Amino acid sequence: KIEEGIASGHIKHLICFGEDATKVGLDASLLKQLETLIASDILANPTTELAHYVLAGASHLEKRGSFVNGKGRVQKFMQAIEAPGDARADWEWLREWVVTLTAQAIPDTLPGIFNALSQQTEAFGGVTWKDIGDQGADIKI
Repeated sequence: KIEEGIASGHIKHLICFGEDATKVGLDASLLKQLETLIASDILANPTTELAHYVLAGASHLEKRGSFVNGKGRVQKFMQAIEAPGDARADWEWLREWVVTLTAQAIPDTLPGIFNALSQQTEAFGGVTWKDIGDQGADIKI
C-alpha cells in the first residue's frame, strides 16, 4: 500500500525508523518521488542516502521499550549502554515532533507514553508499564 501511495502521489512524506525501505519493497526511484523523506538509523544505508533529513537513531542496546511477541505477551527491554552523541530512541524523536507540531500535551517518559498508548489501544486492555513487570503481561492480539 505504501508503494501504491507514493506512486499515485497520495503519500508525499515518509519517515523510516531503523529500516532500510529499499530492502522491504520500496525502490529508490519511488523514494526519490517523495517531497520529504526522513530516516533514523544507526548506520548509513540506501534509505539514509536518499533522505532529505537523517536523524541519529539508537540501537536496541541504547534504548529501552517494549514489544509484543507472537503469543500476545508484551515484554520490556532495558537499555544496556548510553547512545552516542545526538542519537535518540524512536519514541523521543516522535514525541518531540508531535509536541512541536500540535502543542499537544504528551507524556515525556517512556512509562507515560506506554500507559497513554495502552489506554487508547483496546488490545492492551489498560495494561500499564508497571503491570508488565519483569515477566511481561498478556494482551489480546
